[in-house]
Amino acid sequence: MKRRSNGEGSIFHDKKRNHYVVRLTYEDSLGIKKRKHIYGSTAAEAKHKAKEWKKASLSKDNKLTKNPLVSEWIDE
Repeated sequence: MKRRSNGEGSIFHDKKRNHYVVRLTYEDSLGIKKRKHIYGSTAAEAKHKAKEWKKASLSKDNKLTKNPLVSEWIDE
């Protein structure tokens, strides 16, 4: 079985709910490790959603990852 690359997460099929789950581990702006679960009806769809989430949420340009002020957070 081929290994997934670093940061890609775990992918498994939830038979009870009949969907695929991608489980990602990431560090927030304070350095705390957190987990995110992303669901899809196929494995490819779940991977695509996870890739889009990582691009939108964990990018360096995202204001919310930089410890924003309350006024910046409200605007966002």
